[in-house]
Amino acid sequence: MTREETALLQLIRNSQFDTPIDFSWDDIDMSKLYKEASHQSVLGLIAPLIPAEYSDDTWRKAQFQQESAYVRYCRAQDELKLTLDTAHIPFVILKGNAAAIYYKKPMYRAMGDIDFLVPQELFDAAKDALVAEGYEEDHDIPRHLALKKGKTNYELHRRFSHEIDIEDYLIEGLKNAELNEIDGHVFPMLPWLANGLVLLDHMRNHLKSALGLRQVIDWMMYVNRNLDDDFWANEFGPVVREMGMDTLAITATRMCQIYLGLPDTIT
Repeated sequence: MTREETALLQLIRNSQFDTPIDFSWDDIDMSKLYKEASHQSVLGLIAPLIPAEYSDDTWRKAQFQQESAYVRYCRAQDELKLTLDTAHIPFVILKGNAAAIYYKKPMYRAMGDIDFLVPQELFDAAKDALVAEGYEEDHDIPRHLALKKGKTNYELHRRFSHEIDIEDYLIEGLKNAELNEIDGHVFPMLPWLANGLVLLDHMRNHLKSALGLRQVIDWMMYVNRNLDDDFWANEFGPVVREMGMDTLAITATRMCQIYLGLPDTIT
């Protein structure tokens, strides 16, 4: 790895686990570090860690944009929740804050669209409720309907699964959704097992296109919060083994222990 890639991994470890930074900043090409962090969608995690003497307007702008984008994301999520609650349509957030909740500082996880899942039989009702509130339809594919309101993009999912079918677990998870909160913003999310399947399958799907450190870190922080040996042996492991994702789960977890600071508490 290059010096900048090694530094990036150290900074990610420090951002989540407070591990020491033992490289010399004078040896780092800050423009290369910025480019790699941006490519991996982890600028928000490391920008606050750059010492003032090595920072510049580019880094400070990146941190400001990350923080302001997160505020917009949470406000849009609140508005979405109000619309669907008013229409009495249950839903869960997929990825997004349902991944960020495991981070040390959720604000610094890069956000994209707001993905959410509703019961398949209520998909049309959800679409009508959203359109009535000014959400504009973009495109419709078998898995989801893309919507837009203001500067925020949404994906209304009728199903989440790609090649591997995890939908039965998500349907059951919808029935047992959990309300969680980040900085006063309340949102429903899937229970532990179903949410873990979403994050693992999301990482697996990106292996075919553009796997980035963001998907890996999402998985790592889920493991750090939820996946001990007992949960793996008795619940999560048998499910992913049946689906053929156990090797991915084990390999990704060990990779995170070696390179990204995940503690060795899960064996």
